Amino acid sequence: MTMQKSFNDAVPYDLMVGYWAGIATVYDAKGVYQDSIQSRVAIYWHVPNKLLHFQQDQEDSVENLLDDSGYNTADVAAVRNFSQLTVDLKVTGKSCGGEDEHSGTLIDGVETRPGIYLFHLRTKDKNGRYYADYYNNQYFIGPNERHIIGPYVMAAPATAAARRQFSASRRGGDPPAYFPTGTVRFVIAQTFTRISYEIPKDLRVPRGHKG
Repeated sequence: MTMQKSFNDAVPYDLMVGYWAGIATVYDAKGVYQDSIQSRVAIYWHVPNKLLHFQQDQEDSVENLLDDSGYNTADVAAVRNFSQLTVDLKVTGKSCGGEDEHSGTLIDGVETRPGIYLFHLRTKDKNGRYYADYYNNQYFIGPNERHIIGPYVMAAPATAAARRQFSASRRGGDPPAYFPTGTVRFVIAQTFTRISYEIPKDLRVPRGHKG
């Protein structure tokens, strides 16, 4: 019989370590089911309690799943970026942060009470300008079951008037290319089951690796 790995509940993010199998289900802003995306997630410490590696790989193509004229290219790219990540998260106390090595998606997270996490992800357009946000809440419903849910909030290209107003109200710095609209485009619900406490050797990468 395989013994369960021991985790330290007092160490933020330690509960997340392991190899996970899951499914992300996408709903529109009215709660209508759109499609589902299977994925695997490998999470392990590069430096215990300080640098956490997170790698999520899709088993399905977002482009094929969201093949609908109602979805623009930016929407599909954002969902792909939010569901396929490779990032080293620097952990400081109960907070963490990092940047995906492929899309440049920024990730900031915080632990509230043990086993409850809040994350904010921001992704870029093809010109490297941030244009979309994904907020998610993560919580454990058992030792090896983790649920995640949150909205993808779209932004809109800044109008000339909005850029002038921004420049007039602040000193220095260029106005952003996009401004948040507060409009929920999708809600993404994910369910993950830890299928192994050990990470497959072919998924382990050296610290700072650029794949």
